[in-house]
Amino acid sequence: MTQQVLGNLIQNALRHDDGRGVLVGLRAEDGTLVFQVADHGPGMPEEIRDMLAHEPAGLRPRRTGQNGCGLGLAIAQRMTLALGGRIAVLDPAEGAAVEVRLPRAAASPAEQPARPGAPEDRLHQNCLLVDDDPINAQVTAAMLERMGLSVDHAQTLEQAHALLLAAPDAYGVFLLDYRLPDGTGPDFAREIRRDPALAEASIVLLSANADWVRASPEDAGLFQAILEKPLDATALGKAIHGKTARPAAGAGGGLLDGLSPTARRRMAEAFTRGWTEFRTMLEAADPAERDSALAALAHKLASGAATFGLDGIADRLRRIEAAHEDRTVDATTRAKEHGALLACSLPPDWRNRFTEDSSA
Repeated sequence: MTQQVLGNLIQNALRHDDGRGVLVGLRAEDGTLVFQVADHGPGMPEEIRDMLAHEPAGLRPRRTGQNGCGLGLAIAQRMTLALGGRIAVLDPAEGAAVEVRLPRAAASPAEQPARPGAPEDRLHQNCLLVDDDPINAQVTAAMLERMGLSVDHAQTLEQAHALLLAAPDAYGVFLLDYRLPDGTGPDFAREIRRDPALAEASIVLLSANADWVRASPEDAGLFQAILEKPLDATALGKAIHGKTARPAAGAGGGLLDGLSPTARRRMAEAFTRGWTEFRTMLEAADPAERDSALAALAHKLASGAATFGLDGIADRLRRIEAAHEDRTVDATTRAKEHGALLACSLPPDWRNRFTEDSSA
């Protein structure tokens, strides 16, 4: 965990440094190891300062409007406390600096920081969402928060493992995307099921290709429910509370209810960037060759398109994904699917329909 804490701090500092270099200091002080990591960047956002100044009850990363949202620092905070240490933001003349103090001897159980409430009291109150798609993650988190859950969001299995290592009994609900940058939802679900402390946890799979998972009894049996993207709030609520859930038909603007205009605008901008990147990749792709990276991006964009009610584009994206995943599809068919998708375009006013204030 010490390695993870320092790695997160250094990576964060490197990301924001202006090129003059990141400084790492270490000293021993009265039985304590004191680490300091400093950069020459724009300084620590107030949202992150506030996060690190409080105990991580119901912790989640803070949106800063800058590059990144503080997830690495949030994980570092949890791990530091789990090791019996302290983490604090310093006030250098320029840039940002974080100090971590760790005991040189392992803290006894009596010295461990008290966690708010017993694990059974928090069951179904804290949720770990693992999804690398920022659009789907924001929509899903908004639905969960309206149900009264506190949501932590990881974009990779590595981040999810780090959060579990820091607080192994913090979560009663897990929502897992199927396809992730470093593995799959069933991979992580199998690890959760092997942990006796998480035997009663609810695990729900989110997938744009739910039928693929249902076709595998070994994978399907890991989950309390398997829900199709884009999510329906009613189906999600039933799944988390242990009832049979089937995804309801329909998508579009209703999924964005509860999100601020700023959040919806950022989601629309993220989808537009992904759409532009995808079309560039598609134009350069050779239909004679299967392309797993192209299929992965099509998979992610299809869910985003459906969230915004762009059903025709979502269907074409799923066709591209299938054409590059299915070994039986020939080059001629892939070429036709490429051409059909490239002939699609986003409606000129589509952003306005979803980014204006729905409460107005």
